[in-house]
Amino acid sequence: MEIWFVARDGNYYLVSEGGDRSHWIQNLKSDPKISFSVGKDTYRGRGRVID
Repeated sequence: MEIWFVARDGNYYLVSEGGDRSHWIQNLKSDPKISFSVGKDTYRGRGRVID
């Protein structure tokens, strides 16, 4: 799955084209534990939906 992101001030912001309809947004709201990879690096943490 391709997801757009922006890295700023030590945070990653991921963009969903489908908004709240995206399954990964629905999953994030249900369980905010996340992991994602950028290149060879994998990050773990807690996510939240922002407008």
